[in-house]
Amino acid sequence: MRRILPALVAATVGLGGLVLACNSVLGIHEASLAPADAGAEAQASSDGRAGDDAAIDALVSYALDCDSYCAVMAANCQASALQDDTEYLSTGVCKQMCALFESIATPGGVVDPNAEPAHADTLNCRVWHANAAPHSPHTHCPHSGPLGGDLCDDTQVGGHCKAFCTLNVALCAGDAAAYANFDDCLNACLPDAGGYLGFPYQVAPTDREVRDLQTGGNTLNCRMYHLKNYLFTNLAVHCSHTTQSGNGVCSGP
Repeated sequence: MRRILPALVAATVGLGGLVLACNSVLGIHEASLAPADAGAEAQASSDGRAGDDAAIDALVSYALDCDSYCAVMAANCQASALQDDTEYLSTGVCKQMCALFESIATPGGVVDPNAEPAHADTLNCRVWHANAAPHSPHTHCPHSGPLGGDLCDDTQVGGHCKAFCTLNVALCAGDAAAYANFDDCLNACLPDAGGYLGFPYQVAPTDREVRDLQTGGNTLNCRMYHLKNYLFTNLAVHCSHTTQSGNGVCSGP
């Protein structure tokens, strides 16, 4: 048996040499990955996914569901040393508000990354701008937030007030109610011909704070902040700050 093994090894080595010699004659060389293929294989081996899976992940961020939308908002709309583009106090607050956004059905349940949706008070519009935020957060974060930034809201005059009142009447309810009904809220929010200014909405991209997290002042931004703070703390006093008077907090000139 011991004499047979060396013979087998020698035969195998000899056969391998013969194959290599034949390959050389025929112009056949050992296969190797092209640089692009090698990169794809390295990526797949490092994270367990192929390139197609990564593309699918990119589409998932455009999914028309609140989990995806709120995760993207948390990642893309944050505070920095130069400006504050935060739109929600927490992911939980985001999800409670998101549940009230209209969603327009699309193929595959995702927003097309290459086609900006119609400007409307929809989750579709907000999802697209939330994903566009890394390119220009100070512009896109207000559009993707609950008030729509004068873009992802009702296209008629006062669309931001309609967005606010829809959320306020639904969320500040019962003993915490700030308004008798939607129309009562809308009348308080919108200016009128008699000189009443309503709730000013500060959303100019040149402002450092275009988001809805202003804690004081007679603005719609302040009232939206306290609506969010009510969801965050469950303290009804914050709903009182969303009223027309602002209860001493969202008030003043």
